[in-house]
Amino acid sequence: MCNSRIKTIKTNPVKAVFFDLDGTVLDTESLYIHALEQALEQLGIKNEVNYPARCIGISGTEMKKLFLCEIGSEQEYEQTLKIAWQLAEKTIKEQGVKVKNGFFELIEELNKIGAKAYIVSSTKREFALDKLKITGIYDYFEAFVCGGDYQNSKPDPEPYLTALKLSGESANNCIAVEDSAAGLMSATSAGLKCVLIRDLAEIPPETAELAFIELKSLKDVIDLIL
Repeated sequence: MCNSRIKTIKTNPVKAVFFDLDGTVLDTESLYIHALEQALEQLGIKNEVNYPARCIGISGTEMKKLFLCEIGSEQEYEQTLKIAWQLAEKTIKEQGVKVKNGFFELIEELNKIGAKAYIVSSTKREFALDKLKITGIYDYFEAFVCGGDYQNSKPDPEPYLTALKLSGESANNCIAVEDSAAGLMSATSAGLKCVLIRDLAEIPPETAELAFIELKSLKDVIDLIL
């Protein structure tokens, strides 16, 4: 099955690759879990339902809903999020963040075939771009679609539809790379072939089946585009 899928994608030249950011390009998910844990501890809010880990790979709307249902009030949620973002940003600026294995090799191959790279993220633009600049990979991307650039977050298709419009390319000539269930649903609902590379987010089997193919690392994506 994998070989037939690879042949199918090779019949359509890849003109653009849309990358999720956190957990796909940057190894930030464990950092966010730790920041949320610290924020809850600072505020004296009990975390008996493993809230930080359950936030990985879900939208901001779902994060808030989960908090209000199982943790505390809306005011406590806003305080928690503000502190967590401050802690995460401080850590990234002071310690940096690791770029995922195979990223640079994949970008090199995209450049060779004239395909462009885009970021499609739920993270707010200012913070997303800061992370890209700190890691030195900002200039590898043609453009960025971030939280605030659309009304409906992943798993809604709007982020990827926005990216397609920005690229000027047909979905048949683009692929998405994701690590979460929400991202996978968003990309496929927008008509894109989506490569799944798992990170920390839990993905239900029925959602994982939406992936065009599941790979181990960004470097493995090279075989799909050549």
